[in-house]
Amino acid sequence: KDMLYNKCVVQYIVLVGKQENVMNENEYILNVFKKNIYINNLIILYGAGMNTKTILEGAHEYRFAGIMDPKLEGTELYGYKVLSVNEVLDLFSSAQIVIVARNAVVPIIYNRIQSMSKMGMLITDICGTDLSEKTCDLSYSDCSYWKKSNKLLIEAIDNHKIISFDIFDTLVMRRVLEP
Repeated sequence: KDMLYNKCVVQYIVLVGKQENVMNENEYILNVFKKNIYINNLIILYGAGMNTKTILEGAHEYRFAGIMDPKLEGTELYGYKVLSVNEVLDLFSSAQIVIVARNAVVPIIYNRIQSMSKMGMLITDICGTDLSEKTCDLSYSDCSYWKKSNKLLIEAIDNHKIISFDIFDTLVMRRVLEP
């Protein structure tokens, strides 16, 4: 199995060969989170998807303060309150916000909440990358996959039994940049 990911935003393509012991997506997300996020920080997860649920259910040793998702503010999800930006700033100004989202969405989310970073909050992706130190380009021009030739990509595909990828922003394109 080859795992490739960009340091600014989490992205991966899992190419599975003839290996018996293959890590599934949930295990991969949990392993990346545990490997890169400091255990003693108070954590707020930004995102309401299944990967957030996976982290909350599998990382009990971490201190989670809540979840952020603008569409669900004021509700409860996976046993945690969904917090607004103001609640986070008022109640948890020393917490670390970890954006749990697909690579194409991380810069969009960061741009939405980057003012919190300017107020001293640490905002990272699940790889632990401090997004305030990165220029997250929405053009995908620095994506390592664009630097591969069609021939190399076809060879990589032909050498593996299973190819896994995210359908959104790969085969299906959205009409808007921001929700």
